[in-house]
Amino acid sequence: MLCDVLISVLRSARADLNAQFAQAKRERPALDDAAFTGFIEQQIDPLARLAPGDQAYDVISTAWECGLELVAQRLAGPQARHPWINETWKLLAAQLAHAPRQLIPAFSNAAYHLATTPGARPRQWLDLMQNIAQVVTDAPALLHAGQIAAWRAGLAHYREGALKLIAALEPKIAQIALGADSSAFLEKVIASPWIEKPAGNRESLRAGSFRGFGGLFIVPPLVTAVNDQLFVRSGDDVWLLTADSFGATFHRGTLAEFQAGSGSRFDDAPADIGVVTSVARTRHTVAVTGSLTHAVLLFAA
Repeated sequence: MLCDVLISVLRSARADLNAQFAQAKRERPALDDAAFTGFIEQQIDPLARLAPGDQAYDVISTAWECGLELVAQRLAGPQARHPWINETWKLLAAQLAHAPRQLIPAFSNAAYHLATTPGARPRQWLDLMQNIAQVVTDAPALLHAGQIAAWRAGLAHYREGALKLIAALEPKIAQIALGADSSAFLEKVIASPWIEKPAGNRESLRAGSFRGFGGLFIVPPLVTAVNDQLFVRSGDDVWLLTADSFGATFHRGTLAEFQAGSGSRFDDAPADIGVVTSVARTRHTVAVTGSLTHAVLLFAA
């Protein structure tokens, strides 16, 4: 049963909310009435119960507006393709209810990117955010800590921005956002993308996989380095690869960027990748590809 606060807002703002739903339905015919009703019951009602009295309308209207798009795309609600936005609204409900316009879109977007980035760990991000929420109540600080936590959970391209945020946050909050148990870990993270260099020259990470198994690469990839950045090519497709100890992400690049790169040498590649087909080196990382793998092997330089 819906709470009294939600029922009251639904009645008083019925015309506006119904108009928003009708407009969303015209723009996204896949928006399902029953699914959105389920979203109201399962996601909006818990927020309404936690909303401060003077913010109830803001909480409900923001959740309604965001929910229309999320449910239409099956990103939230009972028909969601993955659970992570629903879980975010559930586990961080108190925070969303206290700063809805700042946090509902931002945290939903973070959960979406973590859920759809291969190798990222949305569960780890949520765990870190729950820990952060115990000591941080300020919405801007939560947003900053959330970006650091997203980097920790596998979004390697957030590294540069996260390091700037770490410098601006209290060390204790930065440690919690990183899941760090000591200031020494924080110092290592800041010093290098690779926190530890594996013994025996073993790779630090394997990034990417065959498209037939849900990855990006239709044929075994090749790598080059340009201006201390790694570019990967598979067939006619090119990506910028960002990677560190926390994960790896791929971002669309151009053939010109790949062709502007240079190669290198590496004599200790593992036998299971077959013949080494390309090697690229940046200041911190060596990337290696082989004839028998659709992954890019990454070694701490």
